[in-house]
Amino acid sequence: MHRVIRGVAFDHPRIVHPLRASAHAFMARFPEVRIEWVKNSLAEFEETSLCENSERYDIFAFDHPLIGDSVIDGCILDLEEMRPGLIADLRGRSVGLSLDSYVYDNSLFGIPFDGAAQNSAWVRSSFIERKPPSNLGELSSFVSQHGKSSVALPLSPAHSASSFLTIAASSKRITESANFLMEPGRLIKAYEYFSVIVRLSDPSSIIHDPISLLNEMSEGSPVLFSPYIFGYGIYASSSFSQVPLSFGPALRVEEWAARPILGGAGIAISSQSSQKELALDYLEFLVSEECMAEIVGQNHGQGGIEAGWGSGTDAEMKQFFFSPTSDSIRSAFVRPRHRGFVDFFSELGSYLTSSVQKQIDSDIAVKHILELFDNFCKQDPFLSELSTAPNPVSSKTPVSKFTGGTGEA
Repeated sequence: MHRVIRGVAFDHPRIVHPLRASAHAFMARFPEVRIEWVKNSLAEFEETSLCENSERYDIFAFDHPLIGDSVIDGCILDLEEMRPGLIADLRGRSVGLSLDSYVYDNSLFGIPFDGAAQNSAWVRSSFIERKPPSNLGELSSFVSQHGKSSVALPLSPAHSASSFLTIAASSKRITESANFLMEPGRLIKAYEYFSVIVRLSDPSSIIHDPISLLNEMSEGSPVLFSPYIFGYGIYASSSFSQVPLSFGPALRVEEWAARPILGGAGIAISSQSSQKELALDYLEFLVSEECMAEIVGQNHGQGGIEAGWGSGTDAEMKQFFFSPTSDSIRSAFVRPRHRGFVDFFSELGSYLTSSVQKQIDSDIAVKHILELFDNFCKQDPFLSELSTAPNPVSSKTPVSKFTGGTGEA
């Protein structure tokens, strides 16, 4: 009789292909094991509570801000407690803060299977003899030449909020406050910058998440450039895209290099699973050097572990995605993981888009944003350190801790 592990992840080849390939490789070694991966939408991945998933699945992919609610509710396991030394092993091998986004107080709540950050993306064939826009002035000139239909960014709620916080984090220091999210001057500046970009972009942006927009761009839509979008390297490959794309750093804020939001996907183990130890055996295999390099990389994945970041054989992905976005993911910041942050993030995104459309004054808009944060985000003592910095303390020296920002990546 098989020992069954059921998992869920969001429906995209970047995620599903390497997960299913890794499951087949693990089952080949352990014939008594059956691993079943099912898939849901990107929106469900970003918003479904982990406690809800924990009632249905043994393991599940998730976005790191969900930790704030799930740890307190006890629905995901501390993997370091199960396997002491796991954090130390993975920290030396993870990309940027991919591991740290799932760590708090020496507890590990997810395996950094997949790595991503916000980038810009463009239709490669449209920029053979010119560079894509790198700042707001160049973006405005590009729109003047090619029309608003040539530029779009995902403005579904979670991604409207993501771009806004990337802009805020990329701004020059306003005050000495350590909490960039709650710094009114920084948020006012970000709101004004964000408003200009939204008005320069095609109105269809409001319906898009990154997958839907990248799908359209790779199929020959009028959109040629996106200034803020999470990176999906598979779209750089002509074996996948009818119209291959290229990726690079997100749009600069004034003279400052972008400090993007960290994305990616971690995998947690349900506290209700009947196969906890076996599930962790599989997850350790998944983030092993062997699996990352030989399975994840070869199946269009983009590992949160160095061995899986750019290790595939697709030369276009290496040249037009992994290489130009390497600095972005290594400088990316971890979103706050307060209890209630995910609900705040969704409300923030919805409010941002509507307020820009209504041309609400920046002072009024930021006052409302701060009220939303206070209403949704409960400063739980267990997560108190995260109330003052997007990045948890990391022992990795190549990546600086972001505590309010100098504007330098």
